[in-house]
Amino acid sequence: MGIKSLLRKAEEFRKAVGSSLGSDGDFSFDKTSGISKEDQKDILLHIDRVSRSSRILAGPETWKVKPRKRGLALPLVVNLVGALVLAGGIYGLGALFAPRESSGVAGSSSLSSAEGLLLQEIKRESEGRLQEKDREIAAIQQRMASLDKEKEQLLASVEDRVKAKQAELEAALKTELDRERARLVAEGLSESAIQERMREFEKRKTEEFRSQLDDFSAKAEAERVELQARLDKARDEYRTSLSDATAERQRIQDESRKREQDLRAQLDDKNKALEAERARTAATLQSAQAELSRLNEDAARVKAAEDRLVGLYAAARQALREGRLDDASSAAQSLRAYLSDPQVAAMPALRSRRELDLFALDLVERAIGTERAKASADTTRVSAALDALAVVREESDRARAAISLGNRDAALESYRKALKATKELE
Repeated sequence: MGIKSLLRKAEEFRKAVGSSLGSDGDFSFDKTSGISKEDQKDILLHIDRVSRSSRILAGPETWKVKPRKRGLALPLVVNLVGALVLAGGIYGLGALFAPRESSGVAGSSSLSSAEGLLLQEIKRESEGRLQEKDREIAAIQQRMASLDKEKEQLLASVEDRVKAKQAELEAALKTELDRERARLVAEGLSESAIQERMREFEKRKTEEFRSQLDDFSAKAEAERVELQARLDKARDEYRTSLSDATAERQRIQDESRKREQDLRAQLDDKNKALEAERARTAATLQSAQAELSRLNEDAARVKAAEDRLVGLYAAARQALREGRLDDASSAAQSLRAYLSDPQVAAMPALRSRRELDLFALDLVERAIGTERAKASADTTRVSAALDALAVVREESDRARAAISLGNRDAALESYRKALKATKELE
């Protein structure tokens, strides 16, 4: 195999994966892909990591005809890496969406708790204000009852005072009459004269005492009227205060009821919003779970395809080690047919490395052809060529990794080593 042929293969592979190394050392996909350079680097790094962990490297340990120690380490490593990747994806999506749903439930409970505390505070405040108004109304009603009782006592007091004054005047009149009779008797007047004078005296004193009683009654009545007017005025003021207090109590009750209704309406709106958000979160989680299931199915198909490729590579390698060239050729044909399967070729994980797999398959077929042509010759040169091929593949992988990391110098150095190793393939 000549150097130009190897370089042509490398160039075709580099173009097939959509990468280029320009004069400025920048590594990018096709400019029309619409993917940023940072995303390109992340994608290529991930592809390289997966491909390196799940493919068989065409190195001296792979294609040597000389039998070597057998083992199952590589398949176990591949399966372990695949399981870890799937577990990481499931855990990541679960961690992404589970807190959101739990935070929605916690937010709903905390919201209900806060709104409930606020409702209780409003009730306590309104009950306190209503109790204060009730006490004020009770005090006003008690004062009004006291006024009514005082009014009744006033009426009874005036009547008692008039009766007492009347009794006092009647007693004074009797005393005056007795004194006048004694004076007239002492003067020695006849009984008829005494009777005549006593009638006149009694009449005069009676009118005088009646006048005093009328004056007293009028004065007492005036005092009663004045005091009753003050009591009525005070009662009217208390009645007005009672009406105002009752209206204020009703206003407080209506205001409290309205605040509670408004708060409950707000709480209902927030609960509806939370329910809607919870429904959207559940729908998003369901969609994510469906997407995760699809990704798991795709990953399972890719892993099955990679396991199939691993098996075919292993069969070809084992046949070459044991010198069964016909079996190795049959395995290579099966490998090429499998790589040509449209379903396998359509897998993104395999499509990105398809040219490299075909290139490796070409090397296997060339190795088989060389072994057939030189079955009786020394296999030292073939081993050296395979070793050089391993160096080419290893340095090419290192160059691609360096390009993904933006290390242009390291990439150029790896390509120089790969080109240097191709001299062994001449």
